[in-house]
Amino acid sequence: MLSARHETFCLEYVIDLNGSAAYQRAYPKVKAPGAARTGAARLLANVSVRERVAELQLARAARSDTTHEWVLERLKHEAEFEGQGASHAARVSALALIAKHLGMFKPVPVPDRPPIDLSQIPDDLKRALLAGLRALRGPGAPG
Repeated sequence: MLSARHETFCLEYVIDLNGSAAYQRAYPKVKAPGAARTGAARLLANVSVRERVAELQLARAARSDTTHEWVLERLKHEAEFEGQGASHAARVSALALIAKHLGMFKPVPVPDRPPIDLSQIPDDLKRALLAGLRALRGPGAPG
């Protein structure tokens, strides 16, 4: 059983899927964006909250007679549409949404490395690196 505030958060979250905004609407005294972001992440990590959000999303989809297949079909149609009134940006956006839905974009792990201390690099090596970069950019390139 969710508290009244958690239920309010869930109802607000399914409006626009913006956790920070939903948190601020459910907890109006929270004004700091960082606090709202942290609070939303905490609530969305709660299994009961996630289950309630899923219930609300399914209910909305049923009311609007919208299915995953229907959405994907419409996005596919938009991605393939060319000719009068077609938009390259709309095609790219549709393809990106399809790929995201299908899990084609996996986050790339970034290794934890300490920052490079540029003061430890000899000046002659810095000059050589800069000269190499300028050569790669070609003549007339800025910087």
